[in-house]
Amino acid sequence: MGSSSKAGQSDEGGPVAQPALTTSRIVACTAAILLVLAIPSIRPILVLTDSYGLFCLYLSVYALTLVFWLRSLRLRALIEGRSGRGVVIALMLGFVGFCALFYQWASTLEVGNSTGDDAVIQPFRAWLSGHSMYGERLFDGAPISPGPLWVLQNGWLSTLGAHFLLTPVYLGATLFLMDSRLRAPFALFFLGSPLVLSTAGTGHDHVAVGLAMLACFLLARDRALTSAGFSLLVLLALALGTARIIYPGFALLLALSVPAMPLRRRWLLVIVAGLGSLSIHLWGYQHFEHYQPLHLLDRGWSRVGLELMILVALLLAAAVAITGGRKDETGARSLFFVTMLLLPHLGIAVGELAASEFELAHWEGANYLFPASPALLWSCLMSGVGPARRSALP
Repeated sequence: MGSSSKAGQSDEGGPVAQPALTTSRIVACTAAILLVLAIPSIRPILVLTDSYGLFCLYLSVYALTLVFWLRSLRLRALIEGRSGRGVVIALMLGFVGFCALFYQWASTLEVGNSTGDDAVIQPFRAWLSGHSMYGERLFDGAPISPGPLWVLQNGWLSTLGAHFLLTPVYLGATLFLMDSRLRAPFALFFLGSPLVLSTAGTGHDHVAVGLAMLACFLLARDRALTSAGFSLLVLLALALGTARIIYPGFALLLALSVPAMPLRRRWLLVIVAGLGSLSIHLWGYQHFEHYQPLHLLDRGWSRVGLELMILVALLLAAAVAITGGRKDETGARSLFFVTMLLLPHLGIAVGELAASEFELAHWEGANYLFPASPALLWSCLMSGVGPARRSALP
């Protein structure tokens, strides 16, 4: 059978052969996606309905739909091509409308109003007015977590009264860079998480950070061979390195995860984006009397603890050893990228869960899974469509 010339069709016009997943892989993928997207959604469901029964129903429907998609070759073939495009367009339009309405509603709340949007908007407006970006804390006393370049990259939306578009913009860009066969299922299962919807709807940047990380990986893997693609990758990775105090190493992770990128460009990525973002954090520490993003280091140490940090470090070492020994270099590097993102954030999220005495209904730290959840979902769905195929620019 010839190579694929259209989504879901070979050169002869027949369907592209889809891999039949083993039961163990289906179980592993389903469990992983439920862990990072569905189970953490218990908090917004209980806040809105106070019904454990509704959460169990949601979890069952989500899991069964996911298993059905992973098992059904016919369903996977159906959503390719025009059918998939229609699903993606409908989901994106619905998501934009939801964010607009939810953001407007959440902004009017006197009790429980989120400061997630203010963490980007407040320092950006302070910068526009010539004041210190980190001169004041948020209205509830919480320190500001995003760093300077990430604030400047995203704060401009607030000047247009469109901060609610923050996550939809990054989701649209990520879907654009993704294999066309994955766009519809990715959008469906990602937006099928109430935690994603509620977090994005309040204007928080947690979801946008995770989508930007996946977008960087897809850009590095498929399009960084061109000068324009590589320049865009460096700029986005540089801004991401300042998104939080713990992310200057993201550029190094990218360089290690995409061996197809020329060595010279990988070094350039690490130097400009990695060391550059680290230098910006150091500049912030020297320039601002109190560089608020540093609070995440103290919070992480107190919530996670030394024992959990050691466990995560051992798991990371084991993951490096396992992925390094695989013959499928492309698949192994994708797994390496996802694992290196997931384990540290999972450790932070578990530490936050322990701080809430393991009450899932109060697991606010589940938001720390967002930087890894898009990449994990993409990786699991990719295992259901076979070898990666570069999606051509429209």
